Amino acid sequence: MKQRRGYSLVELLVVMAAASTVLTLSAMLIHRTMRLASQTRSFHAEEATAWRLSSQLRRDAAGAVAIDLEVTGAELTVALRDSQAKTIVYRFLGAQVERSQQLEGDRVARDAFVLSSVADWVADEFEDLEAVRIEAMPSRLPVQSLAPVPVRLVVRAGGESTP
Repeated sequence: MKQRRGYSLVELLVVMAAASTVLTLSAMLIHRTMRLASQTRSFHAEEATAWRLSSQLRRDAAGAVAIDLEVTGAELTVALRDSQAKTIVYRFLGAQVERSQQLEGDRVARDAFVLSSVADWVADEFEDLEAVRIEAMPSRLPVQSLAPVPVRLVVRAGGESTP
């Protein structure tokens, strides 16, 4: 009987088919993992922006003596005035919130907060309490995983604000 020195074509094809199946499944798993990692980073960035906006608004409201609310079209403007007649203005327009504060002279400090999951803002004014309730309306329906919680703020002049 003659000794066999190599592999048959069928054996090579079976090994190549098994290897290509393993590689295809691995590539799909890596793609899914990378997509979920990207969604997680996006969620955490938006969450950090919402916390930054909330804490800045609370700090500004704590020093305010009056709150003025103005709604013009799709833009919502909240002006916080302190005891020295300095005003900090928040403009809520779609996914963007802009904070502006007049500094000494002609200088203006601006800060922007972008919340991509927000489509619109709704506000109610409580005149007897000198407070405003601001709520973000989501731009898309929440999905099962990593859906940002809607932003709701109650801002009270001269007091603590609640998230």
